[in-house]
Amino acid sequence: MHLALRYSLGDWAACVLLFCVGLYLDRAKPFEQYIGNRLADPSISYPHTPPEQQQVTANQLIFIALVFPACAIGGTQLLLRRRRSSDLNQALLGLLSSVALALTLVCFVKNAYGRLRPDFLARCRPVGSGASAACSNLGPEVVEGRKSFPSGHSALSMAGEAYLSLWLGAKLMHAELPATLALGGTLWRLMLAAVPWLFALWVGLSRIEDYWHHWEDVVVGVLLALSPYH
Repeated sequence: MHLALRYSLGDWAACVLLFCVGLYLDRAKPFEQYIGNRLADPSISYPHTPPEQQQVTANQLIFIALVFPACAIGGTQLLLRRRRSSDLNQALLGLLSSVALALTLVCFVKNAYGRLRPDFLARCRPVGSGASAACSNLGPEVVEGRKSFPSGHSALSMAGEAYLSLWLGAKLMHAELPATLALGGTLWRLMLAAVPWLFALWVGLSRIEDYWHHWEDVVVGVLLALSPYH
């Protein structure tokens, strides 16, 4: 076993454990807010966009938050001729821990708050009024409709892509590039490093457009993802 990997086994184990905690919380039931006084609330009366019709599906989120950043890090290491396994090990460990921490924080807050999504009434199809109001639809989409705050898509995509942006920025600013590229200055390096961050920002905006999140959910999701870097 490589020396760098052996000395980071504890960190990898802690990271995997944190990820498992986040996945467990993701499947837990959230706090159920009272809806009797919100049956005509316009903020939760938007139409429902089915999961498969979202601009960014759950499977695509995994690719955006983990698969693409990991591949980009590995490819950049090869292009820059930095093939030390210790560098790659630390970079991937940082990526996974960033996403795992965001997942756990987001799911914990989601379950504790139980904020209703913008499309909650379309999911719930309430019957009755006042204290007797209840959802006629008892499917899992109603449970999911109580997990608006903060935005998981925004937090996870930003956790992975912002990490990639910072990593790329550090590597490109300090890497020994070929003379033809080195003469190009530094602005192009900063612009290239900013692309993943902008991509994650688009993911957050898509959640508002799909009526799965309020704008506050997206803002707090982004801030939670970026909090380790403050």
